[in-house]
Amino acid sequence: MDTSGRKVFRFEGFALDQIRGSLSNGSQEIDLRPKTFAVLQFLVENAGHLLSKDEILRAVWPNVIVTEDSLVRCVHEARLALGDSDQRLIRTVPRRGYLFDVPVIGSEEKAAQVFAPVEAGLHVSNAMPAVAPGRTSSARGRRMMWPTLAVATLMVALVGASIFAWHSPSGPAMPIQPSIAVLPFANLSGDPRQDFFSDGISEDLITNLSSFSDLFVIARNSSFAYRGKTIRANRVGRDLGVRYLLEGSVRRDGQQLRITAQLVDAQAEKQLWAKRYDRAWADVFAVQDLVTQEIVATLASSVRLADVTRMSRVPAGDLLAYELVLRAREVSFRTSTRESTLEARELARRAIMIDPTIASAYVELGRTYYRAFALEWDGPGALDLASDAAQRAISMDQSSASAYELLGRVHLRRGRHDAAIAILQKAISLNPNRADSYASLGDALTFAGRAAEAVPLLEKTIRLDPFYPPQIDMYLGRALYFAKRYDQAELSLDQLVHFVEPPVLP
Repeated sequence: MDTSGRKVFRFEGFALDQIRGSLSNGSQEIDLRPKTFAVLQFLVENAGHLLSKDEILRAVWPNVIVTEDSLVRCVHEARLALGDSDQRLIRTVPRRGYLFDVPVIGSEEKAAQVFAPVEAGLHVSNAMPAVAPGRTSSARGRRMMWPTLAVATLMVALVGASIFAWHSPSGPAMPIQPSIAVLPFANLSGDPRQDFFSDGISEDLITNLSSFSDLFVIARNSSFAYRGKTIRANRVGRDLGVRYLLEGSVRRDGQQLRITAQLVDAQAEKQLWAKRYDRAWADVFAVQDLVTQEIVATLASSVRLADVTRMSRVPAGDLLAYELVLRAREVSFRTSTRESTLEARELARRAIMIDPTIASAYVELGRTYYRAFALEWDGPGALDLASDAAQRAISMDQSSASAYELLGRVHLRRGRHDAAIAILQKAISLNPNRADSYASLGDALTFAGRAAEAVPLLEKTIRLDPFYPPQIDMYLGRALYFAKRYDQAELSLDQLVHFVEPPVLP
């Protein structure tokens, strides 16, 4: 992208800068979630033209299936940012779409080096850089807490896909131990249908590194927010609160594989090392181990033997089955519809048919049953199937933190709080950087009457996943409420009001 000049759109006292990804009102910059900014930008670029919802969805979420709820939420947030409560700027045209209905002036402005490279450049393989508004409080009083809890629960049910949450623009504090984010590796195969594979490589590296208790590793949900963008390394490091970044690329040509990896000191914007691995496809696990070992050797002064042993355990089984697991995982992350859940289930089943010993396939299968129960598509029998799949996964691989986490969630759904707590603690011992496990354990402790213990675990979730999904606000708000920290509880739960238009309660 040529960043020597940039397009700035001006309207009603606002300025929208395409390259910086910013919206400002005079000297005040207004923080927006990445997708909300993208929706607003598309509307502004097409000011005066009626845009159908399908047009906007295709432009902002290309090659991804999302529900209209995501678009409605983005429009709602854009209106809040613009003070457009009367819908004068962004008009809803019933059954047709949206219209940005004010004059817009566009200008080319010379920009300083907006995106500065590290060596040849830090390019992350399709979301915008994470820029989000700070949290705001309200003072409606404790009498509003139970209606707010009800609204929060309903809204989380409405928001199916993983979405970014709001965080402090200054970024989280830096942890004491070496901290790293694995950014999504670029797919250089020339075939977008292979994105699942490069994503899978990145996710497996996150899992490998997360097993080291001497490292602090950012969750996939947050690190993948930077897909497809060229951004200064220190900006990414500041947003995520980490010192180091790992980026790379994957090119697969038949049975041949080329993986490149680059470790960057984000604070100094300095490349620490870069490697290229040309191997056979059959050696994919060995390459992942090599990259992990290089990083650990560079960052960790002392590494526990148990961590090394756990990480170095090469997944057994058929490579085609592994590929199907990666596809199932990609489908699950992409969206949370019933159709995508069934697609992921079928992919996991196919993997198991090819290789009945592959633990990760049972985890993905179990997750589809758990989701079907949680979203009330299926009855309690689905929870039984989720439990069976999790236990099968554990029998295949007793080091699988994701399998223990799934089993812990099942116990929590069944009201077996003590069992859930024990199993989720096991998951964290196996993977001390797994944000989802801390979230599940925190929620289990809340339901077990131990809300005060839950709060720091849920805060740990937010630190590991700065762009956490909205249900974490609900978990934390619930824990704070039962810990009698009412003002903080309301502050946390109040964030959910901004995700979708709230339903009217009786």
